[in-house]
Amino acid sequence: MTYAPKVSVAIVSQGRPAHLENCLTALRHQTYADFELVLVGDHCPDAFKTLVKYHHTTAKNISASRNISLSLSAGEIIAFIDDDAIPDRVWLERLIAPFADPSLGSATGYTRQRNGISRQWGASRFDRSGNDLPFATDPEETCIFAAESETPVKLLGTTMAIRRTAIFDIGGFDESFLYFLDETDLKMRLDKRGYSCAIVPGAQVQHLKAESPVRDAKHTIIAPDILTRSQDHFRAKHREGDAESNPAVPMTQSGDTFLRFPVFQTPHVVLVARQGDQNWVNEQVATLLRKNVCLTVMEIRRSPAYFQHRFENGHWTYSGGLYGRSIRSQPLVYPWRFSSRVSAEICNISRQNPVDCTVFNQRGNFDSILPCLSSLKNHNVIQY
Repeated sequence: MTYAPKVSVAIVSQGRPAHLENCLTALRHQTYADFELVLVGDHCPDAFKTLVKYHHTTAKNISASRNISLSLSAGEIIAFIDDDAIPDRVWLERLIAPFADPSLGSATGYTRQRNGISRQWGASRFDRSGNDLPFATDPEETCIFAAESETPVKLLGTTMAIRRTAIFDIGGFDESFLYFLDETDLKMRLDKRGYSCAIVPGAQVQHLKAESPVRDAKHTIIAPDILTRSQDHFRAKHREGDAESNPAVPMTQSGDTFLRFPVFQTPHVVLVARQGDQNWVNEQVATLLRKNVCLTVMEIRRSPAYFQHRFENGHWTYSGGLYGRSIRSQPLVYPWRFSSRVSAEICNISRQNPVDCTVFNQRGNFDSILPCLSSLKNHNVIQY
């Protein structure tokens, strides 16, 4: 990667310490290393207190907290991720790549559902009432879009990045938006100033949509007045076409010291397990995590269960039934052979988290699987 700017990754967190720690732990496996982490919220996990720039606040105003993170940041690019999101290990590397074009103002990626596989949000525009207008783009290619006054490209707040000069140029976030439409308002103002935007489908996060002040654990809206207030403010601000009316607060800059966040940059190893391998898996996981290896445990059972992808206890788990769906467009039940299924799922994992090494247990004959992995560049298979 020839373009390698200093990046500030900003996280706002309130009342979700477990999700926050999971997010921070996953960020230590990023392939891009030249970034700092700015955390604004009510909690910082003990293990990360010396590794991040932390500003304590209990104020429930996402725009004000994001402005604080901007004032503390020292990066050329400011990236944003939610505390209840798990980034792919190539998330930041892919998200910032389009900024090699000096005219680019912002970039956004895609999000996946809680199962870690299904699409949650892809490409979208929005209108002057704040309504979303999804549209299709090439899922494999980054696309650049010129500034647009009527239906700008939407930024997804949990996977977006903005050039520092651009976001300070427009005055940061409008703090009248306590929650919801804050990044949409900001994007409208970026477009008014003529900044282009990139949609980067490969810059993905798994968005868990944890409970918050406006929704409960079942995703039911419990504070509709907050959303209504943001909608009313957005429409009043933009319906006449003047995005500069009621501008955001003036921004101050104090983050002149760059505090690099330490990442492991270790190989991504996939442990392949089937029923009866649990003791072996536990031993291998303990050994590899002590070495800070980026680890995925693939668990395949003889069932038609759908696959799930989750991150917990410092590693990813990719689990499902031998005959079940991983890609949701697959047949409900399909008679896979174990070796073919493993090969297909390693390829699926590699699209978002490139795999360096696959480890199998000695039990069973896996010779037939080796040719299936030949399409993976620089891929090693180890059998114990």
